[in-house]
Amino acid sequence: MEGIVRMVSLFSAGPIGMEEMRSMMRLQLFDDSILPESLLQERVAVAVTQPKTCSAP
Repeated sequence: MEGIVRMVSLFSAGPIGMEEMRSMMRLQLFDDSILPESLLQERVAVAVTQPKTCSAP
């Protein structure tokens, strides 16, 4: 659960850039040397379009 809490706090802290995304992805990987820059760029591009709060329908 600690990893999820850290991911949520990183996501909620402000704009997501490459370093923030790298920090989030590192929480999910045993060996982060396999994390390609292209994947980070792709994820950052999507993350900046996501709402920061949830609203009930």
